[in-house]
Amino acid sequence: MRCLYCGRVNKPERTICKFCGAPLDYIEEMEEQAEDVLENLPEYTPDRFPEEVPYHVQDYLVQAILTTLCCCIPFGIVAIVYASRVKSFLRRGEYAMDKEASKKAKMWCWIGGISGFVFYIINYLISY
Repeated sequence: MRCLYCGRVNKPERTICKFCGAPLDYIEEMEEQAEDVLENLPEYTPDRFPEEVPYHVQDYLVQAILTTLCCCIPFGIVAIVYASRVKSFLRRGEYAMDKEASKKAKMWCWIGGISGFVFYIINYLISY
């Protein structure tokens, strides 16, 4: 029996992998569940599964980079992380997560921009 975690082959009578300690008894149950799922899949219809999804969400990557360089580095880095997640969620078809990452990237860009502006104003007032 092959372990799903480490990929090594164990004796069929074993219930725990000899190499990594992962349980092996659930593999047969997973195979049965996979067969049930494959049997109950809906049939393909073009209107149900479109080939191309006409969907676009702004990723705010340029704004996040500018926020990092010009305004506030910590908030800009957070904005870059969320902005970089937007396209990966879109490629995987996770549209709700895509919109959420876009909103968070925009929010962190605004927070970084405003806090950087406030910091520069306070710094200017203190220096004079």
